Amino acid sequence: MKTVCLKTNLGFVDISEENNLIVSISFRNSEKNIKDTPSELLYEARNQITAYFDGKLFKFSFPFLIQGTEFQQKVHNQLIRISYGETLSYCSLAIDCGNEKAYRAVGNAAGKNRLAIAVPCHRLISSDGSLGGFSSGLWRKRELLKLERAYRFSRKA
Repeated sequence: MKTVCLKTNLGFVDISEENNLIVSISFRNSEKNIKDTPSELLYEARNQITAYFDGKLFKFSFPFLIQGTEFQQKVHNQLIRISYGETLSYCSLAIDCGNEKAYRAVGNAAGKNRLAIAVPCHRLISSDGSLGGFSSGLWRKRELLKLERAYRFSRKA
């Protein structure tokens, strides 16, 4: 597996590639000695994620692999459909997945997301408008949503 690290205002983002697909995008708080093993795909992913944080990119085009159970993959594929700067409730996503009572399972599936930002689980909120959870830290979820709200009206159609 090849990996590169990107320093952002929300901490460090590790991006990993296997078989010409991005398989992991994850946050961490502290710097650790990771030797970058760059590739053309990792450079492209890093550039796109940088552009996202700069408010210049609203949808990713690098190839990535959604992993997990069949249900997790279904949830993750639905997450990709949530537009930049928008949110959706766990309950609404459960309905989109065909089971209105599966909102807790939707939350658990979102928590297993290995592709932070690219599969935007940060756009999931509770029905009452509260943020719910986020495996990378609630403060990051809040900041990602704030970033997207700030740039959503300036985005190109």
